[in-house]
Amino acid sequence: MRRSSLVLCIPGVVDYLATEVSTSKQKKFSLVTFIDTPGLVDGDMKYPFDVNKAITWLGDTADLIFVFFDPIGQALCKRTLNLVETLNEKHADRMRFYLSKADEAGHESDRQGSRNLRARFRGMCYGLIGLTLPLLLLATFLISTSHSTLAALLGDRLMITLDIYLGPLSTAWKRVPRDYTQYIIGVILALALLMLLIAKFSSRTVATLTRKQKKKLSEISDFVQNTVKNKKQTLYQEYLQQSVAEQDM
Repeated sequence: MRRSSLVLCIPGVVDYLATEVSTSKQKKFSLVTFIDTPGLVDGDMKYPFDVNKAITWLGDTADLIFVFFDPIGQALCKRTLNLVETLNEKHADRMRFYLSKADEAGHESDRQGSRNLRARFRGMCYGLIGLTLPLLLLATFLISTSHSTLAALLGDRLMITLDIYLGPLSTAWKRVPRDYTQYIIGVILALALLMLLIAKFSSRTVATLTRKQKKKLSEISDFVQNTVKNKKQTLYQEYLQQSVAEQDM
């Protein structure tokens, strides 16, 4: 890396450069240099140097650009997205995108369960609207046309309560000309039917794992962690002993 160019381009960035040497033979890449940039956040966070300019300069210099998105942290902050968009305009062929900490983002079954819960809630809301509209239509229509008959059947107290809550709707019904009554009823019924159809489609759920399937997957995962991994490590050690000289061990 041309340190002088970096100093001239971004003052203050060199004071925060650090070098780490990996002692692992498995992670030893003698011809590769990895440069880790600081995580970006929004808000009042102030960096001691122009971090956007520094990362852009490194993107112009590097052979490959790895972008790691953290689903739990603030990986999707505006600063990060703007910087990735800037780099993508110049070096789209050199950029690689990865999702980090995906194992900590929760199980897929939990996300499916919450998605199903939201779908059921939406379906219930639309269904209630679709059922309430015809009932309100019927109640207000009867109140406006057969008030005395309903008072004899339901009683004065209940009719007073209905008049308080449904009075504005019944008044609106009285203002509608008789020639347009059928059209208004048809529109309300069509709207109720539309709400019921929306409720049916919006309440669709995705298939989730049963308890038996979860238990089976848990047993397989335990077997892989406790048996397969240990066996793999043992075989790898035997391979190293056979292929690597003693002074390199």
